[in-house]
Amino acid sequence: MAGLTPYAYKAGNSFLHRLPARVKLLCLLVISGSAFVFFPFGVGFSFAFIAAASCTAAIPLRSLYRGSGFIVFMAITMIIFRSLSWEPLGFTIAGFREGLGFALGLLAAFAGCALFFSVTTMQELKESLDSLRPPNPALARLISRFTVGVTLMLGFMPRFFEIWEDAETAYKARAGKNGARKLVFLTGVAIERMIQLAVETAVALDMRGFEQSDALFLQRGKTSA
Repeated sequence: MAGLTPYAYKAGNSFLHRLPARVKLLCLLVISGSAFVFFPFGVGFSFAFIAAASCTAAIPLRSLYRGSGFIVFMAITMIIFRSLSWEPLGFTIAGFREGLGFALGLLAAFAGCALFFSVTTMQELKESLDSLRPPNPALARLISRFTVGVTLMLGFMPRFFEIWEDAETAYKARAGKNGARKLVFLTGVAIERMIQLAVETAVALDMRGFEQSDALFLQRGKTSA
């Protein structure tokens, strides 16, 4: 399933796989920001960067858009919505340009995230961010909490696609029909399972004393002060 699910890690030994995870995360933020802010040159730069990076990692570019049907639908909807002028009713070039810029930025960000998760594990990302801990204990603790939060947040993205793919497979196995009914069903199942997963993660963190360790750290800080 890892080879088919969107945003799944693909094992390899390319330069991109060996690159520190924090550097890859920074590149993701740069190309995503460029795609949305600097149109059209930022979009062109982002797509060119993603294409070159996917070749370096030996990952087909088309595979980065697996499971992007809903994103494409949103992009087209945004172009149509921004292109329309309501007073008076009509079509505007400026609105079309704005909608196209947002749509292309969305597609570039989706492919960039897919490439990031294809060459980076969450454990690798956490360890890479943890290595940036400064000597100051309070700041180090803050960065530690930040790395846990970022890792958990990003880790939910590939899990969402796994849940969606499992739900879609089950839906097709039960002879479910395509259309709005399928989208409503899969969305409901995915949201419910993601909520359950979030609760399970919170319970797991609590069992490992995540909040208690923070309380002890703060108490020691006050005592030393």
